Amino acid sequence: MGEDTPGTEEAKKIKKENDTTYNFLIQSVTGTAFPYVENANGHARTAWKNLCKQYKPEEEDLVDLESRSVKCILTNTQKDPEEWFDNIEYLNAQVEKISKQSKTSEIQLKAHVIANLPSEYSEVITASVVQSSEQSHKVPAHH
Repeated sequence: MGEDTPGTEEAKKIKKENDTTYNFLIQSVTGTAFPYVENANGHARTAWKNLCKQYKPEEEDLVDLESRSVKCILTNTQKDPEEWFDNIEYLNAQVEKISKQSKTSEIQLKAHVIANLPSEYSEVITASVVQSSEQSHKVPAHH
């Protein structure tokens, strides 16, 4: 009978899109996130809802993020400062997702970095402070 009825073609298209999306999700997650997709039994929408429900930031997470931000320090010169900067920015982005008002300003981030660098970076700190001071005191030239 009618294998090519409009309803059947639409259903095939929807199933194909679901399967493609579900496969992308399965391939994209690892570790503790994997079961939230796997337990959706092939349903992409259910898998996405499971992930969102589990990982959507909550307001109670704000205190934890703020605490982690404050404790985020570069303890020694053996650690890569770029990874540290990235971690600080990541935490700040997570805070902003929950509460835009709680996001740390660029000046606050810079102060945090300067205050939490190991003493071996004292020359970098001094240069940064001097440069900031000079930039804030520049008088625009009149032509």
